[in-house]
Amino acid sequence: MAKKYVRENVPLSRFGVLVAQLESIVASAAQQPPDALLCFDLLSDLISAIDEEPKESIMLWQRKCEDALYSLLILGARRPVRHLASVAMAMIISKGDPISIYSRASSLQGFLSDGKKSEPQRVAGAAQCLGELYKHFGRRITSGLLETTIIATKLIKFNEEFVRQEALHMLQNALEGSGGSAASSAYTEAYRLIMRFAIGDKSFVVRIAAARCLKAFANIGGPGLGLGELDNSASYCVKALDDPVSSVRDAFAEALGSLLALGMNPEAQVQPRGKGPFPPAKKLEGGLQRHLALPFAKAIGARSKDIRVGLTLSWVFFLQAIRLKYLHPDSELQNFAMEVMDMLRADTSVDAHALACVLYILRVGITDQMTEPTQRSFLVFLGKQLQSPDASPSMKISALRTLSYTLKTLGEVPFEFKEVLDNTVMAAVSHPSQLVRVEAALALRALAEVDPTCVGGLISYGVTTLNALRENVSFEKGSNLQFELDSLHGQATVLAALVSVSPKIPLGYPARLPRSVLEVSKKMLTESSRNPVASTVEKEAGWLLLSSLLASMPKEELEDQVFDILSLWATVFSGNPAHEIMQTGDLTYRIRVWSAAVDALTAFVRFFISPNAANSRILLQPVLVYLSSALSYISVAAAKEMPHLKPAVDIFIIKTLIAYQSLPDPLTYKNDHPQIIQLCATPFRVASGCEESSCLRLLLDKRDAWLGPWIPGRDWFEDELRAFQGGKDGLMPCVWENELSSFPQPEMISKTLVNQMLLCFGVIFAAQDSSGMLALLGIIEQRLKAGKKQSWHAASVTNICVGLLTGFKALLSLRPQPLGPEILGSAQAIFQSILAEGDICASQRRASSEGLGLLARLGNDIFTARMTRLLLGDLSGATDSNYAGSIAMALGCIHRSAGGMALSTLVPATVSSISLLAKSSLAGLQIWSLHGLLLTIEAAGLSFVSHVQATLGLAMDILLSEENGWVELQQGVGRLINAIVAVLGPELAPGSIFFSRCKSVVAEISSCQETATMLESVRFTQQLVLFAPQAVSVHLHVQTLLPTLSSRQVSIIDEQIEDNLFHMLDEETDSDLFSTPEAWLKLNMDAALGPSKGCTAVVLRDRDAIIEGDALLVVDAMRKKNLAVSWEACTVIQDILDWESGTNHHYAIAICIMPFTSISLDINMSSFCTIFLYVSVKKVKLTKVLAMSTRRTEHNKNEVKDPSNDPDGDTRLNFGEDDENMVSSSEGMAGQGYIFEASSIMRNREKHLRYRTRVFAAECLSHLPRAVGKNPAHFDLSLARKQPASGLVSCDWLVLHVQELISLAYQISTIQFENMQPIGVGLLSTIMDKFERIPDPELPGHLLLEQYQAQLVSAVRTALDTSAGPILLEAGLQLATKILTSGIISGDQVAVKRIFSLISRPLNDFNELYYPSFAEWVSCKIKIRLLAAHASLKCYTYAFLRRNHSGIPDEYLALLPLFSKSSSILGKYWIQVLKDYSYICLCLHLKKNWNPFLDGIQSPLVSSKLQPCLEESWPVILQALVLDAVPLNLEAKEHSKPIVENTARSLVSGYSMVELESGEFRFLWGFALLVLFQGQHITLGESKLPLTYAKAKHGEDSPIEELDPLGLNLYEIVLPVFQCLSTERFFSVGFHTMDISRELLQVLSYSTYMDNSFNSLAISVLSQLDFETEMLSCLLHILTTDCAELS
Repeated sequence: MAKKYVRENVPLSRFGVLVAQLESIVASAAQQPPDALLCFDLLSDLISAIDEEPKESIMLWQRKCEDALYSLLILGARRPVRHLASVAMAMIISKGDPISIYSRASSLQGFLSDGKKSEPQRVAGAAQCLGELYKHFGRRITSGLLETTIIATKLIKFNEEFVRQEALHMLQNALEGSGGSAASSAYTEAYRLIMRFAIGDKSFVVRIAAARCLKAFANIGGPGLGLGELDNSASYCVKALDDPVSSVRDAFAEALGSLLALGMNPEAQVQPRGKGPFPPAKKLEGGLQRHLALPFAKAIGARSKDIRVGLTLSWVFFLQAIRLKYLHPDSELQNFAMEVMDMLRADTSVDAHALACVLYILRVGITDQMTEPTQRSFLVFLGKQLQSPDASPSMKISALRTLSYTLKTLGEVPFEFKEVLDNTVMAAVSHPSQLVRVEAALALRALAEVDPTCVGGLISYGVTTLNALRENVSFEKGSNLQFELDSLHGQATVLAALVSVSPKIPLGYPARLPRSVLEVSKKMLTESSRNPVASTVEKEAGWLLLSSLLASMPKEELEDQVFDILSLWATVFSGNPAHEIMQTGDLTYRIRVWSAAVDALTAFVRFFISPNAANSRILLQPVLVYLSSALSYISVAAAKEMPHLKPAVDIFIIKTLIAYQSLPDPLTYKNDHPQIIQLCATPFRVASGCEESSCLRLLLDKRDAWLGPWIPGRDWFEDELRAFQGGKDGLMPCVWENELSSFPQPEMISKTLVNQMLLCFGVIFAAQDSSGMLALLGIIEQRLKAGKKQSWHAASVTNICVGLLTGFKALLSLRPQPLGPEILGSAQAIFQSILAEGDICASQRRASSEGLGLLARLGNDIFTARMTRLLLGDLSGATDSNYAGSIAMALGCIHRSAGGMALSTLVPATVSSISLLAKSSLAGLQIWSLHGLLLTIEAAGLSFVSHVQATLGLAMDILLSEENGWVELQQGVGRLINAIVAVLGPELAPGSIFFSRCKSVVAEISSCQETATMLESVRFTQQLVLFAPQAVSVHLHVQTLLPTLSSRQVSIIDEQIEDNLFHMLDEETDSDLFSTPEAWLKLNMDAALGPSKGCTAVVLRDRDAIIEGDALLVVDAMRKKNLAVSWEACTVIQDILDWESGTNHHYAIAICIMPFTSISLDINMSSFCTIFLYVSVKKVKLTKVLAMSTRRTEHNKNEVKDPSNDPDGDTRLNFGEDDENMVSSSEGMAGQGYIFEASSIMRNREKHLRYRTRVFAAECLSHLPRAVGKNPAHFDLSLARKQPASGLVSCDWLVLHVQELISLAYQISTIQFENMQPIGVGLLSTIMDKFERIPDPELPGHLLLEQYQAQLVSAVRTALDTSAGPILLEAGLQLATKILTSGIISGDQVAVKRIFSLISRPLNDFNELYYPSFAEWVSCKIKIRLLAAHASLKCYTYAFLRRNHSGIPDEYLALLPLFSKSSSILGKYWIQVLKDYSYICLCLHLKKNWNPFLDGIQSPLVSSKLQPCLEESWPVILQALVLDAVPLNLEAKEHSKPIVENTARSLVSGYSMVELESGEFRFLWGFALLVLFQGQHITLGESKLPLTYAKAKHGEDSPIEELDPLGLNLYEIVLPVFQCLSTERFFSVGFHTMDISRELLQVLSYSTYMDNSFNSLAISVLSQLDFETEMLSCLLHILTTDCAELS
């Protein structure tokens, strides 16, 4: 009993008022039954008040509230009211005094024991409340479980199905709440009840509840169940998979998986209390084979696909229970993979549907649950299955497809798998089954995408092997010939797959490889083999290669060969069709060649022919000729009517129709329309012999999908499996397509043929004139009337819908003018005739309704209004519920298509008619009516405002009157509420009854945790955020969205993340949103680490894995609110990142983290960096890490000491050896906060972060220095330390954590994963850009980054290693350049020499810088970077020499003789680079016979890749080239000794550098002139390459101020070049002529004018020119004159 508290003189709280109102309603129930709507509103408010009320206040009113709720329940209430009252009862006992649970449960049991069949609602209410109490307090009231079970046995015999359903729900909650701790008799009785009465109930909702009870038994350990009971339960679950209701099958599939998992784990089986003895727990031997494998193999009949899908889901539920619930190591999953694949062993021919089911299990149940180490060994296991001699083709296909997926998931190719590659995947390329060969090619394509370095070798090997096979097939015979032919086709398929990878490879591959493939393809098509069979196979393979090349290669690479390629089809389609058919030999092979040729022609059309292309018309004519010939071939081949040819002919027709559809304008092949119509009208003319089309799933509007038949389920991949239409045959997967189907051969050939006929029919229909359209509509109408009583009529109706929908959608883009009334009327009659049939399926109803909506868009306003009135009239007199619901849907589609303004006058009539229809007691009619009303609301907009109140009342009536809890109907109500919120928008007042009612309805329907209703809850939040942001705080929105975070349906994630959370976090101004982030994160750990009730036991995958993003969303929100991210929150984030249930789980962080990379951050840098350290490197050797709180909240108002200002702080520097631990100690790190031991934070974890997670975390971290924005305090340590004193809210600056950042970057740059190292090196370069000039306040005269030179030099050494890849080498060269030219290693002669030796080593092997596995531009880019690095260092060194008042540091002075020694090589390379730059960037053709220095630069692709790099590098290369340059062989020529001596004295460095020939001098002079006077076409790169000169103030100490080229004009870059080239040493040898002197005068005049100041750079340069006196006087005179004229 609840304690009694004195309530005198205590003011009534909101909770007390609500309790009093509830008591009043109950007290007046004798005179007037409680109003359901009033009770619903009151209970909704009561639950909200309980949540907000303190415990003391609740205990004052607890007893009265409990009594009132109990009375309301036993009075009899509607289902939503019962649910709310039960929830309120559990909440008040939980938050108040829990002692009352015993009396309350006892009283409910007593009432139910006496319950009468005449009082179903009263009994249902008490049962629901008792179940809710068991759910929350089951362990306390286990003694009453037997009595509860007896009560359930009584209730299961009621006539009302909702009572039986509530009885089983009560039993489920009682079992789960009590666990296995009750008496054995209770469990025995419960099991008897389920098996004897529940599972065979006539109501599907009861059967679903029974299945969930079985699952509950399994979840609690099966107390009282022996092996016999488990086996019997599993057997019945298998039988239930044949149930006609999909939701029933799903429920029993889940129960079956749970039961089998329990049977396989005897240690988890619970022994109940009570008298024994109980038999010892034993393992259910053979359970998987008996209940999963054998039923799968034996599934036959019309429902075989449903049974297989159910068994597939059972496998997945079983495997996930084994892994997640019973915690088996993931290495054991490999053992189950063999059992799964064995289900395909008996398939001698490939059954596509069985194969799809096995692939689903292997991917979702096994691969996705493995950690990376296990996935590596799993790859080897799959390879061994390919070697198995008794493996069927289906088994090998499943192994290959799973292998491809695993490789992509891993992101790398393990070494152990490479060792078995040749004997596994490569061997499968020669398999007799074509589908096995194609899947092997796709596996190699996946391998190439993961490891691009192998592409070149594979293609070279493939070309060589293909040429050898072509020779072999010319001589082989018998069985050897067939093997060679299979090998030839397999190798061609592999090459086609590899060629298609080129756009995805970052570094590409050499252009010679695709060219060699093209040459092989041409030879195979033009050079016939002596063996006719081999010749046809060769040609088919040749067309396959050509198709892939056309679909994948850059257009520029093939433009010069377009006409040669186009001529290849002439040999195929230029002959006489009848003669071709009558030729000797196997006609099937020739038809396959024709199909492959047409497929290649389709690729050609998509590649070269587009509406805007210049030569499209020229190329189009021969294409049309070829396609017309193909049609003729089809006609002749089809006339033969040979059954063995039909599959080949069907594929030929499919490919030809696809080719026609690829043409941009159907009017271009108008002459072929009659023949195409004759072919494509076959589904209408010969309907009995055609399959039912599957195109409606793609054509229908996705917004109506919840009406069926393809209702989005729990998982998009599962939806694909359910919709799978494959069978015994199908088209081969296209190896060059970017997006492959989820499963091989998704449709049978016959179905694909019908699909393409109907799609092409629609396109041709749209291109006809009015008479042509009427004729085609007449054919359709005649077929519709003629076959109504035939068995194939339903398929014919579907095909009619597909053809018409395709045609009318094509008309929207082809014809801007409205259609004529005759066409519209005929089409309207067809659609209405289909709807009038009544018993048609959901897809046909939706298609016909959408068709009427399309007619509204194609007709004028008069026609649309007349059609709407006609349908409204039909609606009022409709007697068939199906027809009435279809008309309601059609009216909604018409309003959606026509728009709200066009039909605003008809909105009242439409709303009134459909609302009246929705009040029907038929659930199906209500669902369709509600959707029609929804579409009308969305279209009407503000025109609907006057109907909002009535519509909300309708929604409430439907919700309160429905007793069975149908999910579809609840979803319809939710969608209606969301539409109402969108209409009202800002007028939706917070706290109003209207808003509260809407919120309560959505909360009620989403309480069942079904995917459909969860989606509506998410959409409701979206509507509020977008249209009524004032109604609810963001905090409440987030709480609403939390239960949906574990959904696996893409639509929910899209709605939730993209449209809701991000929008809220961007717009919300409530600073209290995340005041307690740690508590918020911990609150959601259960949702993050375990599946939700409505989405149990399915692993999160791909984009659906949003849980880990949950934590990072909070981080971003706190950043925007200037709140803290404490260490505790970051620890929770790491825990989420540790969760290893899904393969791509970590990669899903991208959706939530990417905002960090584009906006300014004020987050806790130390916590943020530590997260990414943990993710990207996962090292636990850090001595200490920091965490902090930058916001002084009411929970944390303590002053925090700044270690950066602490004189006692540890400022020791770590300059140890270059090893893995080359990281400065984090002690005394410049930052705020508390110091924690790493061992107490980063706990030892056995799990491994996935490679993709590491890469992504590293990429995010690389964006951090730029993402923080441009606030100077982020990059200036002195300024950052002053910020707390200024009173700013946030004082966590990036510069305070630069040590952590460098440590992270260094560890990434030296990590074991080669592909991650460039990210770390690139991050170090970014840090150099941001902090290179920042002084160290602790050491005046030094830079901040000087203390980190050990890490920087070590990273450069790793990056410039001889084994480094090109990406890492390029990043290393850039980092080396920045280090050498930044001043951070000034005074360290060892470091300078070390880096200089590192960048000089590649120079010694310059010609060996070639990467045969990558595109030509890769090695060219490395060469440019290398030469730019040397040029930058030389310019930086000369910057010291130019400063007369400052000496050059010794470490750079020592480089001068080294530069002089290497100048002969460097000068030659530098000049050649500038010549190549002038060729591609300045469009300057130097010589006709000019040979480029950079290989392949003539190619548009190569030049486009190199142009940005050249634009960055040419200024520094140009200046480095001319510094201390001298004429070639000056001493050897006949010059006076004084001239030579004078030349030596004039050298700035004292060393002669590059020796220039006369032609080279003229080139440099001309290049400089061209750059200067055509500078508007030159683009300066963004790279900070140090130059010799700049507009610097003379007299400053630091040379670094001179080295920033940003803001420099072209003349400021070029003038120093003219100065160097105008020295006396070049005059003395005759390099300077009078023309050059005049040009120099023009340059100086132009530069003086551009600078517009007397102290210009031109005057400075002129003053330093070492000319002869006479020449100088002349130049000065002309310069003065010209300047006067210009001014």
